[in-house]
Parts: sequence; C-alpha cells; structure tokens
Amino acid sequence: MTLVKIMDVLERSPATGAQAERAARMGFLQWACLADGPVTAEHARRALRCQVAKDAKSAAACAFVEILHQASRNSAPLPARRARARTLH
Repeated sequence: MTLVKIMDVLERSPATGAQAERAARMGFLQWACLADGPVTAEHARRALRCQVAKDAKSAAACAFVEILHQASRNSAPLPARRARARTLH
C-alpha cells in the first residue's frame, strides 16, 4: 500500500482517540513493511513532505503523521557502557 492509499484509508476512518492511534500504528506498519529496503528517518522525512501528509485532517491521519514525525528524528546512538573496574580485595 502506498502512502497515498494509507492516508486515504485513514482519512476515511471515523476513529478517534485510542482507536485512531491504533489505526495510525497499523498504517505505519503497513507503510514500513511494504517499503523497498530498510526504512530510515530520511524515508519518514520524505513522506512528511508529501502533500497528503500535509493535508491530514482526520484523527487517524493526524496520528499517522505524528508517528512519521517521531520516525523522522535521528536518534543518537547511546554511548557504549564502560565496564566498571573490578576491585579485588
């Protein structure tokens, strides 16, 4: 399913609240699973630049766009944990 089709389904959804969030998560999973190759933050940023994402109105479509915003953020890798020096008594 393309982004346009997913957004169309979400726009027609009467869901609100938790149901809209569930529908948005399902839409995001479909979008991510059907993408060619791994989905990166750049893929999410590209999706956000599409007009259908900018025109989101329904609760489910707006929740999907919020998930795209979250996915578009580059997450900094956590610093490696350094093993504590063991004290021998």
